[in-house]
Parts: sequence; structure tokens; C-alpha cells
Amino acid sequence: MRIFVDKCENENVGFYEHSYRINPRSISRNERLEMRRNNVTMYGTKTIPWNGYADDLILFLLTSPDLQKATEILDITFTNFGLKINVLKTESMVLNHLQNQYPQSILSLRNISLKNVENFVYLGAHIRCDQPNTGDPEINNRIQLAVSKFTDMSNLLQNMRINLRTRVKFLESFVRSTLTYACQNWNVNKAQMERLDVTYRGFLRRIVRGGFRFVNESENDYRYRISNEQLHNLCGSVDVSCFIRKQQQNYMQHVIRMPLDRSVKMLISTL
Repeated sequence: MRIFVDKCENENVGFYEHSYRINPRSISRNERLEMRRNNVTMYGTKTIPWNGYADDLILFLLTSPDLQKATEILDITFTNFGLKINVLKTESMVLNHLQNQYPQSILSLRNISLKNVENFVYLGAHIRCDQPNTGDPEINNRIQLAVSKFTDMSNLLQNMRINLRTRVKFLESFVRSTLTYACQNWNVNKAQMERLDVTYRGFLRRIVRGGFRFVNESENDYRYRISNEQLHNLCGSVDVSCFIRKQQQNYMQHVIRMPLDRSVKMLISTL
């Protein structure tokens, strides 16, 4: 990819560039002293030309002409190494599109127009063009996958002859992990977090005997006999929102320990 980036720079291709400012509290005292000795600043700009995992590759460009030029350079670079871009699996997306009509295609390769999509799945995560944060498609997908996993394991999870705490461990290992996949990078709003909590409490009520019984349905008292607090006490669990915040806290601690030149640290410290 170094060859590709160098060729793009020679052609004045405009890659995405972001400003950053690293919070002094996110680095150690020794790092601050080292930065002063080397005259390294904690703010500036960083270019992000591409990102990849295995054979999945993403390019970050500022304009459609830059994207067209970079895609052609990438195709030539791959051809020189005996590789080939699959035009049927290559798609584009315009983030924060301001016009009324979303374009169906903004570039072509080998005289074939590539699809410009509104929703894209990368490494299992749904990315929406008009939702820069964790969008509703990602939350909906996580909930659907968790429900499907719970259904597959219902014979085990709803077997009342097995100790409740044991079944909760299975629920946390297989269902909660599916529901909260990659949650350390989420940026969800209050409504989305409440939906996740309601979904997870629904799983807990299904594995507890009488979890959905009402106080007095004949008198229109539809409160659950087992309150949410009692439910968690029985299961030895917490709301999934608490688990997500703990995962995000652990991830931030991991980011703080990263070197200052890591893109992840700069992106998170941009705020």
C-alpha cells in the first residue's frame, strides 16, 4: 500500500485529513517529558488514506474525482502484483450527503459503474451514510442476531431444571456477546441504549420462572411481579448498558496506553 499512497501523492489525490488534539491526561508523565525533549506537539493534522483487514480495503477520499483517480491507481497497482479488484464486490459511500437525492453511482472501474450504497457492512458492523455515529441499522442488526441466538439456545437457556445462575452464564457468553459485539467503539444515544436494555431484560425474564407475570391483570395492573431490580438480583446480572460502559472504559484505558502516533488514539482524542 506504500506504493499506492506514493503514486496518489504524486497525482495530488486528496485523502481524508483530520485535526486532532491529544488530551494531556491521556498520556503518562514520562511521555510528556519525552515529547518536550523531542519538541513533539499534542495537536496537529493526520492523513488517513486507507484502512484494511485481510482482503477488505477501504479508501478515504475527499471528493468524487479523487476517489475515481485513487481507485484507478489502486487497480493498476494490484495488476502489477498479479491481483485484481472485484468490481461486483466494490462499493462506495458518500458520508454526510447534503443533497436531496442520493447518487446511485459516483465512480466506475474498467467501464463498469460501481454501486454507491447508503448502508455498508464492514467486519460485521453496519455503517449508514447519514448517521455518522452508531446508527439504527447497527443496533437493529445486533438485536436481531441476539434474538436469533437466544432462539437457537432456548432448549438450554429455558430449561428450568438447570440452575439459573448457570443459564445466565451461558446467556452472557453467547447472547450478550452477540448483542454487544464491538460495543467498545459505539457512540449510541439514550433511546438506543434503552432498547438494548429492554431487549436484554426480555432475555432474562424468559429464563426466569414467572418472569412475565403481572401483578394483577384482572384489575389492569400490568406491572411485572418481578421488578427489574429483583430480576437482576435473581440472575446476578446488570443492565447491558452497564456492561457496555464498562467495556468502553476498559477500551479507553487500552487506548491511553497506546503510543502517541497511533491513529486510534488521535481520533478518539479529537473531541
